[in-house]
Parts: sequence; C-alpha cells; structure tokens
Amino acid sequence: MFSIKFAIFLFVLATWLALLEVQIEGKDSWAAGLSCWRADSDWIVAKIYSKIMGGLPLTGYHAVMFSFVFILLHFPFFTNTSWKISEEMKVCSAYLLLSASWDFLYFVWNPYFFLIKNDPNAIANHKTWILGLFPADYTGAVVVSLVFVVIAAVLVRNSAVIFQWLRTVGILGIFILISSIFQILRGRA
Repeated sequence: MFSIKFAIFLFVLATWLALLEVQIEGKDSWAAGLSCWRADSDWIVAKIYSKIMGGLPLTGYHAVMFSFVFILLHFPFFTNTSWKISEEMKVCSAYLLLSASWDFLYFVWNPYFFLIKNDPNAIANHKTWILGLFPADYTGAVVVSLVFVVIAAVLVRNSAVIFQWLRTVGILGIFILISSIFQILRGRA
C-alpha cells in the first residue's frame, strides 16, 4: 500500500480535499458558517470526538466528509484486495496521514489562513503549535499512524511496511513543503 504511487495519490487527494474545503468553508473554518447540524455536546459520541479533535465540535459536515474519505480508502477491498486486519491497519494509518495533510493544506491554500503568516492565534482550531509552524495535532496523527503501521508490520511479520510508510511520509512532506513554497512565491505570505 505505501508505495511512491500511493504517496502521490494521498497528496493529490489531500490537495483536492483541501481546495474543496476552502471553497465550502471559506474564511469560516470548522464549518462555522455552514448550516449543518452540530451534535449536542452532552452526547457521548460528541464528547469522544471532541476529545480526539482537540475540543472541536462534531458537525454534520465533518461527520460526512471524514466518513466519506475513510470509506474511499477502503475501495481496494471492493475490487481485488482481500480484507485482512493488517490491511485495515494500513488503511487507518493512511487515513491519519491523509487527514493531517489535508488539514495542513487547507491552511496553505486558504487565502484567509495562509499558514506561513506564522500566526497560530489566527487559527482557532489548533491550540498548540510546534515552533509556530504546524499544529501539534498533526504530530499526534503521524505518531498514531505509525502505531497502526507497526501493528500491520507485526501482523504480517515484515518490517518493510514501516520503511515504506516512512518513504510515504517523506514524499508527502516534500510535496506539502513544495506547495507552501509555491504559495510564498505567489506572494501569499
């Protein structure tokens, strides 16, 4: 799963989702300006979601988008790939990498939030930042993604999966950096 082609696919999908989300949300991140439902904060599912998402509320928009992307990553199981717990671990790992990349690129491509402005206070969705460059949430997503990959590697007794994952993370990082530099060169910083 974690091939060079798959890394490119994840980047293209993350970019497309980020650009789509910029068009949908505009300057109002986290569906603040959308007329979607918002879960009651007392609902146990909403509490768990909010805890995982750093205090952000569960909205209909995000429930649909996140589940759509998760289902999309399962597409190979409906074609020619047999479902195995090790393959599911890889999908969960890929989902976390995609989600962090998608969210970061949302702030790179959104003219209202260009990340290189280096103002973490301008983005209320993320409370804790690393060196003022990126939200700490992303580090958590990458670490949990690695945990899923390690589980997959143990299940298939093949450590090569971990190295393939590292290559995927590296390729994603390079493409995201190129996107950020492109935005700087366009005069968006």
